[in-house]
Amino acid sequence: MRPLLFLCLALPVPALAEGLCDVTDLARLQMLAGTWSGVEHRSFETLDDTRMGVTPLIVTLADGGGVLTYASDLTSGLFDEAPALTLARDGAYDVDAVDDMLDTTAHAELADTLSDTLCGPEALPQLVVPVSIDAEIDVEGAITLIAYFSDRLLQITEMTVRSDEVVLYVTATALLTPQTGTQLQ
Repeated sequence: MRPLLFLCLALPVPALAEGLCDVTDLARLQMLAGTWSGVEHRSFETLDDTRMGVTPLIVTLADGGGVLTYASDLTSGLFDEAPALTLARDGAYDVDAVDDMLDTTAHAELADTLSDTLCGPEALPQLVVPVSIDAEIDVEGAITLIAYFSDRLLQITEMTVRSDEVVLYVTATALLTPQTGTQLQ
């Protein structure tokens, strides 16, 4: 028993997190409910300009009777109430697509942080919030949470924002970890 206890104490905290390869049961993903924080890297691209931005991000996943809902500062102005996350059945993001998103947002170092999973992102739960707003300013796209581990989520945001004056492509990535206290990790 002592060797097992020593091994558990010697392992880094992320090694103790539950891997989520091949999890396709939404009920099992209710463990993700809670407040998550990270730093979001954003790329804003128009036809003739690209700008980058970095901002703290706090996300709340709430368990609403077996349905996870999503809320963040980004979506507070987009939705009247927190939208439900749906499980993507076809794994929209594979390794190459995730790498492309991380490169686009100058956040490539996250690949190393997430690479200790036993499977690629296509075999991980990908929770999606579709965004479709038809108003003075149209917004189309999706926010996707890829659950690598029970303590590490990758958020990928891809949106197109259209107005009479401009078309803006917004791409963002953030590593989300469970929030502890009021400190952003």
